Amino acid sequence: MPYSNWSLEKRFAILSFISLTCLGTLILLGNMWFLSQQLVTSAARYSQTLTDSVIRHHFQESDFNGDMSGQRYDELASFFQRDVLQGEIKRIKVWDSQGTIVFSDEKRIIGQSFPVEEDLQKALSGEVYAAFSKMNELEQLTEQQFGGKLLEVYVPIFQENKKSVLGAFELYIDDQALIEQISYNSSIIVISVIGSLFILWIALIGIVRKASATISTQSEQLNKVYNKLDLSLVYQEKNQVGVIKALLATIDAKDHYTAGHSYRVAKYAVRIGKEIGLSDAQLKTLKESALFHDIGKVGIGEAILNKPGSFSEEEYFMMQKHPVIGFDIINSIPAFTQHAKIIRHHHERIDGKGYPDGLRGDNIPVEARILALADTYDALTTTRPYRKAKPKNKALSIMKEVAGSQLDEELVAAFLK
Repeated sequence: MPYSNWSLEKRFAILSFISLTCLGTLILLGNMWFLSQQLVTSAARYSQTLTDSVIRHHFQESDFNGDMSGQRYDELASFFQRDVLQGEIKRIKVWDSQGTIVFSDEKRIIGQSFPVEEDLQKALSGEVYAAFSKMNELEQLTEQQFGGKLLEVYVPIFQENKKSVLGAFELYIDDQALIEQISYNSSIIVISVIGSLFILWIALIGIVRKASATISTQSEQLNKVYNKLDLSLVYQEKNQVGVIKALLATIDAKDHYTAGHSYRVAKYAVRIGKEIGLSDAQLKTLKESALFHDIGKVGIGEAILNKPGSFSEEEYFMMQKHPVIGFDIINSIPAFTQHAKIIRHHHERIDGKGYPDGLRGDNIPVEARILALADTYDALTTTRPYRKAKPKNKALSIMKEVAGSQLDEELVAAFLK
């Protein structure tokens, strides 16, 4: 089935699954890298403790003044074979400050000199350095017999007075134990992350399914309104209404709030109209105008309609255009010229500070004043992208405060009944 024919729920399920999979992969890679670094750091600290507390005391400063041989070498070699090289430590080298090997359990490399690379240079500067090594350096030829990768640790050797560095210990540690630890911990992380993201995915699917059902319900309600409107219009007007429906559908696609909002505003407006004694014809026009009152939003960008924060001056200016856009659309249909006037003026204020024409008081059509009142109440009591809904009592209190300035005072009184 083509992608364009997929349901909203199916699209969301697939796209969210892909997104969460990518996110999970990034999280896993990041955690595995961090875990690896932590284990390497721990191994470096262990090596430093071992060298400082055990190995360092077996060396004298004179051992760094020339090639080591004879009885002195045998003493140190015996110590390392007995106490150090029996576990995961596979090889040890001792470097002087010039890059010459002064001791190693591999006797034939003693006395050889190599360029001082970054890792050794850090140790000779007083830092502990550790990293996995692939045994491909010139001075690592004798370590290739161990195969694979080894953890290479450099630990500085200080003089007894701690004022300068005599050289550096270089330890090659079998990384198998570390790899097993990383693998185990990584497995725990993988299971946790995948499980958590799967639960999140299921929860999101549930939310979208519920939202989809809500949208469907609103769509059904709007369809009922459309059906009733179709029955009340002559055959010629049905074609015109079809154009309006297409525009309303466009608005709904851009701003899902609009459909339910227009339906509620129509309901409130009709009840107010009945309270003040409007005729059946006026009520019919008022109801239809309420359903279409935000049709001008078809000309407003989605980024503005769905903006979660306050509008900028330019964005507010753009929003103020929607009554005029709506007027132009509806006024092009001869049967709806009266509707167009109501839609144009539903954002006017009693004190003349409204838009688009700044009409004042009774110069504003009574249907437009009713629509402004119903629109204001629904706006206050429903959640918008930029704020949460207010309680009913709070909304009514606000409307009382603006009665006589923004809203028609008599209509507010009628509404409160």
